[in-house]
Amino acid sequence: MKKRILAILIGAMLILPGCGAAKENSEAVANAEVSQSAEMEGEAEEAESTDTESIAEIDGKEDAESAVNTSENENVGKTAEDAKLAEVGNSAAGKEKADNNSNKKESVDTEAQTKKSDSSTAEDQSKETESSKSEATEPAKTEAPAKVDYGRILFVGDSRSVDMFSGDQSRIYGEIHDGITVYAEDARDYTFLIEVMSSVGTENFDTLVSWMGANDYGNFANYQPHYEGLLKEGKRLILCTVGPTCDEALANDFDRSHYTNDLQIAYNNSLVAWANANGVKVIDLYSYLAGNTDITLDPADGIHYQPRPTGAIWGRIVSGMY
Repeated sequence: MKKRILAILIGAMLILPGCGAAKENSEAVANAEVSQSAEMEGEAEEAESTDTESIAEIDGKEDAESAVNTSENENVGKTAEDAKLAEVGNSAAGKEKADNNSNKKESVDTEAQTKKSDSSTAEDQSKETESSKSEATEPAKTEAPAKVDYGRILFVGDSRSVDMFSGDQSRIYGEIHDGITVYAEDARDYTFLIEVMSSVGTENFDTLVSWMGANDYGNFANYQPHYEGLLKEGKRLILCTVGPTCDEALANDFDRSHYTNDLQIAYNNSLVAWANANGVKVIDLYSYLAGNTDITLDPADGIHYQPRPTGAIWGRIVSGMY
């Protein structure tokens, strides 16, 4: 037992120095670790300080670059604004110049136009003066009215009508004079008109010219229904008033009772009244013959006219149509 205790003591003694060394070693290690940790902390702080300085340096550079960029942008914007203002100014100046040029051109054009107007006015006045002189020296001219288109014309008359074309014939059937078809016969009344229209046919003429009535003893009424029938068919009518007679020259009792001048006037009055009411043209041969000194009543009968042929009467009828 004693031996065992002794052995334990010896072992303990051997162990204790080792424990001291171990403790020292442990403390040394701990101190080394503390020193290393402090060193590492110092390096970390130094590194952090370095990073902080780097960040500050970077931030400074960025601020500087931002300031430069801002300055450059401001300069660029100012330059663009200045350029725009300059452009506007140039445009305004150009517009003002263009307006001035336009005003000058308008002024020149107005002046030229005024001169041209003055020249035209002077020329017109000169022409008016010449025209006035011409009108003063030349007689006034009147244009003849356009002739009426009467189409196909049929003329019907009695012995006075025969005398216009012949001095010895008693009738004229279908002769053409001045483009007019003439039918006339001595001592005929309204029945001759009916016969001619029936023979010729109303479809073969467009206008009827009549110098009838001297042998109807003042009675126009017998013609009215036949003239009205022609108007209804669309025909034109031209009626001639009968000429005057000379009561003192009438050859016998029959003539003195049937061919008086008053009967001629009564017939004409009825003819004119009817013609006016129906829009029919009238040629006044009564007035024409009553005032004509070249054509006179035959003193042998007081009814017919001379000298025969009395072509002037026909000329008056033709001219009276237009």
